[in-house]
Amino acid sequence: MSNKAARYIALGSMLKYTMPNFFIPSYFLTKFPMYSKEFGLVFALINIFMGPLAAVSSGILSDKYASKKSTNYMANPWIIIAGNVVALPALLISMTTNNFWLSVGLMSFKVLGFENWWPINIAMIQNATESRKFGTMLTASQFFSGTTYAICLTLFGYISNLLDLTLNPNRLGKIIAVFGSISMIGSSLAYFKAGLEYKKQR
Repeated sequence: MSNKAARYIALGSMLKYTMPNFFIPSYFLTKFPMYSKEFGLVFALINIFMGPLAAVSSGILSDKYASKKSTNYMANPWIIIAGNVVALPALLISMTTNNFWLSVGLMSFKVLGFENWWPINIAMIQNATESRKFGTMLTASQFFSGTTYAICLTLFGYISNLLDLTLNPNRLGKIIAVFGSISMIGSSLAYFKAGLEYKKQR
């Protein structure tokens, strides 16, 4: 990718995919086995409602404040960063508290803040690239993001087996929190830098 803004957008997307969402149910089911039924219902409702709400609300904000004709070049990055600011403390507390209802309740804020990025990611690629190159840039971003997710999933699985994390949910929660911190802090920096590069292009 010769476009610097597009490169940082791709990096932000890749860092988002380092979040080990796949292991969060394992954490809850091993740490709070007595709440397995409640977790299944609540976690399903969180993902059914909060995920789409995050995507729709971020899309509306992007359309309002960061259209391609807008001069508010940093609006899209700030929407993602704001989501990470909400999601990160929610994740950290959720993965360390011994209170089930507090932990699962905070997951709703984690999902709401964390999952707002994909519509913004597409909008940023569209704004930062020529129309004829949009498909190529989007495909490249998805390829690198998917590769990153596969690598991180394998790495996390290896660490989980090496340290017997399924037998130690407290340690598993802390490792999820570390990966989540890298994902959210790193992606915030990458998207912020993408916004600056886009501003230079204009």
